[in-house]
Amino acid sequence: MREKVIKEKVIRGILVVLLIASLFPILALSRYIHPLWDDYSSVTTARNAFPGLPTLLLVIINAIINPIVFWVYWQGTYAAEFIFAIQPGSWPIPAYWITPFLIIGSISISYIVFSRAVSKYLFKTKTIYGESIALLTLISTFQYTPDLHQGFYWFNGASYYGLFYALMVFELSLIVKILYSEQEISKRDRRLLYFLAFFVEGGNYSTALINLLIIGLIVFNGFIEKNTNKIMKKTAIIAFVGLVLSMIAPGNAVRAAGTDSMPAFSAIIRSIEQAFRFLLNWTYLSTFGLYIIFLPILALLIKNFRKVSIIRGLIWIVVMCGLYAAQMTPPLYAMSNIGDKRQINLYYYSYYFTCVCALACILIMIKSYAPKIIEWIIKYKIVFFVVGLLLSIGGVYRMGFNSTNFYKTYYEIASKNAQKYDDDYNEIIRQIKASGDECYIPDIQNYTEILPHMDISTDPEYWVNEGLAGYYHKENIYLKEE
Repeated sequence: MREKVIKEKVIRGILVVLLIASLFPILALSRYIHPLWDDYSSVTTARNAFPGLPTLLLVIINAIINPIVFWVYWQGTYAAEFIFAIQPGSWPIPAYWITPFLIIGSISISYIVFSRAVSKYLFKTKTIYGESIALLTLISTFQYTPDLHQGFYWFNGASYYGLFYALMVFELSLIVKILYSEQEISKRDRRLLYFLAFFVEGGNYSTALINLLIIGLIVFNGFIEKNTNKIMKKTAIIAFVGLVLSMIAPGNAVRAAGTDSMPAFSAIIRSIEQAFRFLLNWTYLSTFGLYIIFLPILALLIKNFRKVSIIRGLIWIVVMCGLYAAQMTPPLYAMSNIGDKRQINLYYYSYYFTCVCALACILIMIKSYAPKIIEWIIKYKIVFFVVGLLLSIGGVYRMGFNSTNFYKTYYEIASKNAQKYDDDYNEIIRQIKASGDECYIPDIQNYTEILPHMDISTDPEYWVNEGLAGYYHKENIYLKEE
């Protein structure tokens, strides 16, 4: 028994070390990142209303009034505006570098917490199985996140999707515990669940919709089976109120006026089509190899689970794929497109989540009707590990190591691109601070896809210019044309 515990600790330790090592240059690049775009405009409300107050006090005031102001004049995502209002770019100490640590850290911890909850409460087995899947998934996810800057280095964009996605996964962990734990649920867990249900509904609409749909489906399933959980009923009501509060905001009409909407039915059909396309496009050879590695781990994870009919298992898979597609419906309905780069990152994160859950469902169905196949997978787990590892390595080689985010961020640092970007940015801020009310500045010259320019315009009323001007108390900021 003692040897098994030590073996589990060694496996867990190796996977954690691999995850940290794979993230090293990604996190190291944080030294060179800076606030951009609406990072500035999100923190100017209090600075303009109460000039001269200490910075820390301004952050606190901004966190109180910003969600209200934006709810009225721009959009109803009250929780997101609260997060934007306290972003590290506005702190009294240089702290913007914390952005990738916050985003990557929150997603990582949420996956590990969820995997432990599923292993312990749902499948009644060792947590090492779920943790191993979570850690391997994180390694692959962060290496091929589609847009690095909007995923990790731009606070508002990254937190709007990545952070709220992580909060939803945390919430799902609590739901698993509440539904399947044999112990009485503490008041702390109930209150935390209610808070997360309300808070997540105040974030981006894709995550808010999926969150409410999952909770609603759980309540509906309980009603069908005549075993409705009172905590989940309250959670559904709270989540519904949160989404309604976000949707009825007067500011939504202001933002919607500048976009072209799509009929609801067309948006749903396009969502399904796009989801199918993503599922195909993101299943690389390396990803397929990862799923091969997962097979024996998932087989060990679900071996104690009850028998499930093929019909029920297929319904689970269809529902999960439907939920994956549904997160694309809000932007398609509101803007006639699936969203920008930071939203594509959200679909990428949930791609892995959906595929792993669907694979688990398939194995549960196999176990229910052909348990010897599961026993065979477990018996020959080393073969699956070796084959999966070779496929993953072959996939990385085929795509090129330079396609990994490890290489991309390492190159930015090693080539001095990041340092040149940092120097350009700091010089622009120095010029803004040294100028009068009418400020003429250049944009960043040494920019890359990962470290982009500030997007300053010759028009002082352009929203980027106005955000910078408001933050630094200037009348107007113009792009200095070369």
